[in-house]
Amino acid sequence: MSASRAAFWYFARREMLSSYVHRTSTMLNPYLPLPWLAAGLPPAIFHHFCNGSPCTDLVTAVVDDMNKDQNAMTYIMIWLATAVVRLISNDPEQEDIEVMSSVASPPLANSTSSDAARRGGSQAVQWRCLRDYLIWWFHNRPPVFHAYAVVQNSGRMKSTSNLKTNFFASSLGAAALQIYHFLQILLLLNPPSNHNADQATRLRILRRNAEELEYHSREICAIALGAPSFVLHRQMTHPLQLAGSCFDSSADRKVILDLLKSAALQTYSPVEDVISSLLSQWQQSDSLQGI
Repeated sequence: MSASRAAFWYFARREMLSSYVHRTSTMLNPYLPLPWLAAGLPPAIFHHFCNGSPCTDLVTAVVDDMNKDQNAMTYIMIWLATAVVRLISNDPEQEDIEVMSSVASPPLANSTSSDAARRGGSQAVQWRCLRDYLIWWFHNRPPVFHAYAVVQNSGRMKSTSNLKTNFFASSLGAAALQIYHFLQILLLLNPPSNHNADQATRLRILRRNAEELEYHSREICAIALGAPSFVLHRQMTHPLQLAGSCFDSSADRKVILDLLKSAALQTYSPVEDVISSLLSQWQQSDSLQGI
């Protein structure tokens, strides 16, 4: 990988995390092709996504080529992460909505309803599209992006967490997979409006989302517990914080705190504010459950 390409993807990842923390839109626009394609993002997936084409339409030959290139699959994940963070920011830019309006079904794209309704519909299309492409990435990731060993903690004692541990041969794969689970949690916590759904449908969605949130949170911890490299330690803080906010068990919460402190020791990065924020969230969550 050239130095300029490596610098671009490093900047894209850091900017994505900074935008997530500050809830602002990213400077890099995931829907503008030039910088991404010049940095090595596979053109096929970019054009499929921006045209609203189903990811299942990607021909097998293209998928096989991407699977052989670990860097390409990592690029796709960082690019998707930029799109997710940009979507959930408090100030999504109109140009993104305009781009994705062409993806919407004809009744939505040609609707004469208000701008607010059109924006909401377009955001729902983006949300669904991002979910589909993330799932596509997960099922088509190369073999080295899979854990080579999984150790399950029995958790038979009350003070012991039953979180498993995943071991990876590739730190690149472990880092990309942790971002994947991080993004899935972000989307689940920021779903499109479903005001038109009946109560039974909303309750079913809430139950399904709760199960998914726990699954992705546990996977983030499993990756972090697998003695990751220094590279992964630098990227763990925000995924672990988000995963921790989804846990109710005191044993699981303790694991999160231990992992955050371990990452801080490895990278010399302060985590006091992150831990303080988590403790505050847990206290508020416990208080609400006690009502």
